[in-house]
Amino acid sequence: MKHHLPRDLYQNLKPSPEKFFLPGSIFFGIILFGCFTVPFWPKSYTAKATIMIKPEEGELSKAEINAYRFNSRRFLKTQASIIRSQGFITRIAGELGLPKRWDMTNRKTSSILKSSTKVSRNYRNREIIVEFSSKTPAQAVEIANAIANAYVDHWKNLHSDRYDEMVKNIQNDHRQFKSAVAVKLAALDVLESDKTSTDDLARTKAELAELRVRNATFESQIEKINLHKLVISSSARIDEKASMDNVTYGAKIGAGFAFLLWMAVLGTSSSVAYQYIRTNTRTSITDIAKAVSPPILTLFPRSHLSFSEMTGPFEKLRDGILSIFPVPEGVAIASVPCLVNEDASPVTCELAKVLAAGGHTTLVIEGNLKEPMIHHTFNASPHPGVSDYLLGEMEMKETVVKTRYENLWIMPGGTLREDTTALLSNGKMVELIKDAKSRFDFVIFNGAPILKTVDSLILIGESNMTFLCTEAGKAPNDVLTKARFAIDQAGGKLAGLVLTEVDPTEAGKDMKINAAVVKA
Repeated sequence: MKHHLPRDLYQNLKPSPEKFFLPGSIFFGIILFGCFTVPFWPKSYTAKATIMIKPEEGELSKAEINAYRFNSRRFLKTQASIIRSQGFITRIAGELGLPKRWDMTNRKTSSILKSSTKVSRNYRNREIIVEFSSKTPAQAVEIANAIANAYVDHWKNLHSDRYDEMVKNIQNDHRQFKSAVAVKLAALDVLESDKTSTDDLARTKAELAELRVRNATFESQIEKINLHKLVISSSARIDEKASMDNVTYGAKIGAGFAFLLWMAVLGTSSSVAYQYIRTNTRTSITDIAKAVSPPILTLFPRSHLSFSEMTGPFEKLRDGILSIFPVPEGVAIASVPCLVNEDASPVTCELAKVLAAGGHTTLVIEGNLKEPMIHHTFNASPHPGVSDYLLGEMEMKETVVKTRYENLWIMPGGTLREDTTALLSNGKMVELIKDAKSRFDFVIFNGAPILKTVDSLILIGESNMTFLCTEAGKAPNDVLTKARFAIDQAGGKLAGLVLTEVDPTEAGKDMKINAAVVKA
């Protein structure tokens, strides 16, 4: 080989793990930053008041407790949400006169009060825990107790009004009932004075007996409602008031880490979105040309035509090659794809056809021994071929195949082998290239993706010129720059960049770059 490849060249050539490293580093960086800064987080005094919502034992039956849904989780969650509601918080702020004390607007006072209030639930004990954080312990205790007391009052007023309305409705019905009883009693007096209406008298007495029973029912309903009113209204009570003895001082660790986690997720999502946009944004041809600066830039516009039908670009590419080598005598050309999933064999084979059609004897050698492709284009057998020659199992004349095109021969990949790099690195490859260059005007290598294996770099070092093939806008400019650097380090000469799938509108533009542009 002409140049010894640096040991770390292939590692430097691989795409950087930025796609995975950047989001992960942002996520864990924010979390670690939060962990290290915990001692510096702002601290405050936190007071806690506990509200129990549970009817007294024995006052209500199990069915009645279930009817009020005291035992459901949703019930307790709903009560906690009432305390956190904007209307409830605003009312507390007004009752305590906080806007005036804090010299703030009602809206800002309510916002601060809500952000400093934490409401949690203990389902097993049927408790709602109200915590309030403040700069002073006295204020924390005052507001925590005020919130708890306000909720208990809200509960009592709500249910007292409800049961009072029920009693009022029953009492109205009872008054109407008493009017009906009075009418029946008057009718009874008339019937008793009239001795002839014995049947009507008996019927009226029976109706009065039923009315007396219903009267007792009205009274028992009112008594039961009043009992329920007492029990339900007292079901919400303060189990433990906030006091100076149970005030804690410190940072809000839970809330702080929740905020850090939210920031980490936001930062990670932003980096992923940035990378997605960056990856899916097609780079303009002018920028690509500036990044690689090749002497020849060949464009293949996006089209329904196959490469074999697009003769124009290949003829201009041939003219560019012949301008460098007017009298070709054993010119070795390496055609290599840039990205891992790209294939340069269509470009390689069509270029070879055009060179052969111009009267130049041309040999295409398969350099991608792991995934040989050129035999498909010419409907040839994949073996014997290069690997069989390199192992000394066959001579060159036994592996070279004449195609149906005049002046064009191919050397397929041969039998698939494991260690292709070792095969290409041995002395037999140098002998093959020297022998081929002495017999043909052009020797074209169909290389493996330059970002996938070091095999192409070995062939590049033995070539007179190299063409880098890639889809327009698919490979980022930093990857193209790395590929160009690798070709230089391997001792090759980047003679051109072949771009496929080019936007036809861009292909027709007059690009002002310091290179000889060959347009399709």
